[in-house]
Amino acid sequence: MNKSGFVLFCALAALPLTAKADEPITLKFGFPNPPTAWINTIGIGNWAKDIASRTDGKLNVQVFAGGSVVNQRNVYDRVLNNVVDFGYGPFGEISDQMPRVEVTNLPFESPGMVTSSAALWSMYRAGLLDEEFKRLHIITTFCLPPSGLHINKEVATLEDIKGVKLTSATRANGEVIERLGATVVAVTNPEAYGALQRGMASGTMLSSAGVTTFKLHEVTKYHVALPLGCTTGGFFMNKESYARLPQELRAALDAASGDPMAKFMGEEAYRQELEARKIIASGPNAVMVTLDDKEMSRWRERLRPMAEEWAKTHPDGGKILAAYRAEIAKRRGS
Repeated sequence: MNKSGFVLFCALAALPLTAKADEPITLKFGFPNPPTAWINTIGIGNWAKDIASRTDGKLNVQVFAGGSVVNQRNVYDRVLNNVVDFGYGPFGEISDQMPRVEVTNLPFESPGMVTSSAALWSMYRAGLLDEEFKRLHIITTFCLPPSGLHINKEVATLEDIKGVKLTSATRANGEVIERLGATVVAVTNPEAYGALQRGMASGTMLSSAGVTTFKLHEVTKYHVALPLGCTTGGFFMNKESYARLPQELRAALDAASGDPMAKFMGEEAYRQELEARKIIASGPNAVMVTLDDKEMSRWRERLRPMAEEWAKTHPDGGKILAAYRAEIAKRRGS
């Protein structure tokens, strides 16, 4: 969207919502990733259809995707300022605003998307993340697939990663990269393709689903499966936009959101990660790498101190880490 188009969009965004229950209302959803990303086509798409169905078409969601209105770094502010009513963000991109949810990014702490998504949402329901989200109306939170390494250098041991330039879109991933002895190239995920193509970086730390979303498998060869932390994402809403809705439409929105949406997104993230691995493995030059148990334990030991350091340096860090581990253990034992 050009500057004049964005100015017009903002002007339209400032118009008051119609709040009569018998007139259709359309709310704007800012999605920073490509419109073909599964979080949009499956996640937002199915959720929006559910809302429209529950309200007999009285409440609709229009998505503005691909960076035309929001990007990963400004989506939080665009929702707060009511440029859009809803936004999606990987919270790692706005970690200065969401430090507590970074707990899922800690390496070797998140066993999978379904378990981790349920654990995080339970913490939100218990009020442990209220300070994090006090300026927003939260639709749902969920954990994206765990980050691995996708790189143009063969990696068999911890030593092989030393000094390698890796792109990172989040502070948490950057800290892991540095702890591994590699070098951070700080770019957003949509910018990573160009960085890899131009040789500014030799690889990236990202999930397989993220790699296929941004087509990074086209510019990387070796794909190392590692549980280097799950980025947390979520759908959130401007509080005033929510408050202006008629009560019956708020009720329908709430019914389509929350627990069922967190569960659905966690399960879909797992399915998307499996599909992404298949896509990557089918590439003509792709090499899928799985470290043996002995080598994996070396990576774990290198990164182990990060959890306790995180607990000491983040707000309520010890309490949040203990709660997250307890929620994970509870689900593993069930």
